Amino acid sequence: MRVIISQREVNDLIKTIYLAGSICYDEEDFCRSWRKKATERLARKGFNIYNPISDKSLDKSYDPDYIFYTDMKMIEKSDILLVEMTREDYSYIGTSMEIFFAHQRKMPVYIWGNANKKNYFLRATVKKRFNELDHAIAYLETAWGV
Repeated sequence: MRVIISQREVNDLIKTIYLAGSICYDEEDFCRSWRKKATERLARKGFNIYNPISDKSLDKSYDPDYIFYTDMKMIEKSDILLVEMTREDYSYIGTSMEIFFAHQRKMPVYIWGNANKKNYFLRATVKKRFNELDHAIAYLETAWGV
């Protein structure tokens, strides 16, 4: 038996992941490298990826409205939020707002890293937490991959 599905049905199967996390002005290599690794691995498995810093220079200042509304629009178009939360010395204010926005939209949120593990709001809004990026990617490939 041959099953024929429409392009729309195929597109519905392809999930889009938004990569949230710190924008480390002091550690730009880290901010870019984890997102690059996640993008390469997940894209190979058929995911679409939104990386909010892919087209930005971290040593340049941007209009706050531009950053906020562009990022929110990317999250609106996403199915999954993958969040870096590794730094105990970082506030993660913007990241927390992205998590809340995704949660309000009933979007699954997955965190990797050990920062803020005891935070009640994160524990209530996050679907699953991983110690390392590789574990988070492997889970998404298995649970959500096409």
